[in-house]
Amino acid sequence: MRKYHHRILVPWLLLLFALPAFCRDQPFESGQRAYAAGHFAEAFLAFKEAAEAGDDRAFGRLGGMYLYAVGTDRSFDRAYLWFTLARVSGDRYAEGFQRTAASMLKPLRIGELQEEAEYLRQRLGKAPR
Repeated sequence: MRKYHHRILVPWLLLLFALPAFCRDQPFESGQRAYAAGHFAEAFLAFKEAAEAGDDRAFGRLGGMYLYAVGTDRSFDRAYLWFTLARVSGDRYAEGFQRTAASMLKPLRIGELQEEAEYLRQRLGKAPR
């Protein structure tokens, strides 16, 4: 009976240690809930975490929060950057918002941000759709 003990114990131990990872909330979903509840600063942080981890669903959300100063300070630079990534990732609304942010930037700055967006896209492993 002793030699079969590990066949029962090992799966239970694996489940015990893996369960918190499965139950842990994902940043994008946390951001969605926080935003819906009106907790914009919390939503901003969650979307930022998700975007920086490569969750392309968060790119446009983060860009919008920067563009309209929701949960953070307004930054046309950051809005343009995240909308660029959202557009490249297939967000069909991102281009219009990207143009809005670009209208507040100088052409030289737009070029710099496009380079930064390309660097981020490669770092996050996001291929254009």
